[in-house]
Amino acid sequence: MNLQLTFEKPSKLWGILILVFLLILVTIWLKPLVVQSYQVSIENTVLNPVVYPIELTPGGRKRIGGLADLKDVTAADAIRKRGGGQSQVKQLQTGYENLTVGELANRAAAGDKEAEKALKIVKQAEKKAQKYGGKQ
Repeated sequence: MNLQLTFEKPSKLWGILILVFLLILVTIWLKPLVVQSYQVSIENTVLNPVVYPIELTPGGRKRIGGLADLKDVTAADAIRKRGGGQSQVKQLQTGYENLTVGELANRAAAGDKEAEKALKIVKQAEKKAQKYGGKQ
């Protein structure tokens, strides 16, 4: 029995099939890495935004009073930390819930009536929570 091996030139179809197979393998291998890096970037930007310390003006320091430790926290988060609920957050004018307590104090010192109101809501959140028995 005489075996002869002959090699023919592979057709273009086989080349395309091999290329598609390799692309599928690479995609399957890289997909977890891409998803993981996307999740890390989302966590660092949306869920934990970079917050720079607020410089309080002299009037802002006077307005903020006992909330100085919360000066870099958003108004909505400060209300929740002090025991307030969603009803107090909804009382804030649109846009003010995303400002930090320090920014509200500086604006209130500059004469912004809505910022004064928002700062007052933040300050009263703890008393309202005690009076009404927790979050509303």
